[in-house]
Amino acid sequence: MNFVNLLAMICAGLTTAVAGVVFGYVFFRTLAMNANMYLQGGRVGVALTLHGLRIAGAVALFWTAAQYGAGPLLAALLGFLVARAMFTSEKKDPQEVEETL
Repeated sequence: MNFVNLLAMICAGLTTAVAGVVFGYVFFRTLAMNANMYLQGGRVGVALTLHGLRIAGAVALFWTAAQYGAGPLLAALLGFLVARAMFTSEKKDPQEVEETL
């Protein structure tokens, strides 16, 4: 393995990790919105559509990362988990979460 290949692998890993963080944060933000829509009961159609788009986006992100190999796939997953930790530590009180949506 030469330096150029190593640099390309590092760049692919960093890019997919950042994409994982960004998408993960959007994913969990829309999950909170989605849960609120289900609880309110009035906008079930919008909630189902949003739910489908979230799942399709996650599949697209991880499938694309997998096309570049195991390293980028694991980096995207790591970024996704970092976003999950960021989002879940952001709000502690359920009432506080409900007020922001």
